[in-house]
Amino acid sequence: MATHILVIGDDPSLLQQIDEILSAAGYIISTLTHAAYKPEAAHRVQAILVVVDRTPDEDITIWQTVQRMRLDRFMMHLPLIICTDLDPDPQETSYYEKRHIIFVQKPFKDGELLEAVNSTLRSLPAKSEAPASVRLSA
Repeated sequence: MATHILVIGDDPSLLQQIDEILSAAGYIISTLTHAAYKPEAAHRVQAILVVVDRTPDEDITIWQTVQRMRLDRFMMHLPLIICTDLDPDPQETSYYEKRHIIFVQKPFKDGELLEAVNSTLRSLPAKSEAPASVRLSA
């Protein structure tokens, strides 16, 4: 069985690009818009990693996005990869590093995202594989 990754974002073309990159590498991908995000989403699809797309015109900061994910009891321990045009606040970098939160600057090359995912998954303790794909759409 392949590893399951939840991708949250609002740009359909970027969601499709991420899906294509990671599916080609053998990962099972579920996508969800920010508006349709529900706290149990990661648990429902049994994801072991979450990729979040952040756009610079959103009303909330990177820090607020991370805190929202960390308040979700199903996602609080999952590693996050945040795709963003923004640089994280240098004062917050230590917090992100300690909690397995990785940033991939947009626009990214296919290999950059895949390397971030592979590196993150290699750092996790071994767990059972995720079940078949579930497509979450709004």
